[in-house]
Amino acid sequence: MIYLHSWSGGKDSTAAIILDHIHKLPPSKIIFSEVMFDRHRGISGEPQEHMRFVKEVAIPRFMSWGYKVEVLHADSDYIENFHRVIKNSKIPERNGKIRGFPMGGRCAIHRDIKIKAIKDYILNVMRGRR
Repeated sequence: MIYLHSWSGGKDSTAAIILDHIHKLPPSKIIFSEVMFDRHRGISGEPQEHMRFVKEVAIPRFMSWGYKVEVLHADSDYIENFHRVIKNSKIPERNGKIRGFPMGGRCAIHRDIKIKAIKDYILNVMRGRR
């Protein structure tokens, strides 16, 4: 059986992994979904300090404890979402317009990039592809 930690790199999800380690639970797989600003040029949309902690501190530590860590990326990035043409809107006059900046409280980036990468990964695990 595969146990997954969906890890944001924040204090709560990091503490959950540390507690698993302290209590000697079987190592699970850790997945981290990185939002890319421009995936074609390799530019992350996450704060640099956060990614430095994730890649240079936390991931090496978790791997030394026996965890497998996988950094996920969605099939789209912030730039593509920014320039996406709106289709099938409930408000007809929005159709055909360019999306532009995501609206606060309705963050399409979180839904379309971060969460989508996690859902796609879990579906692939269930189908035995990872």
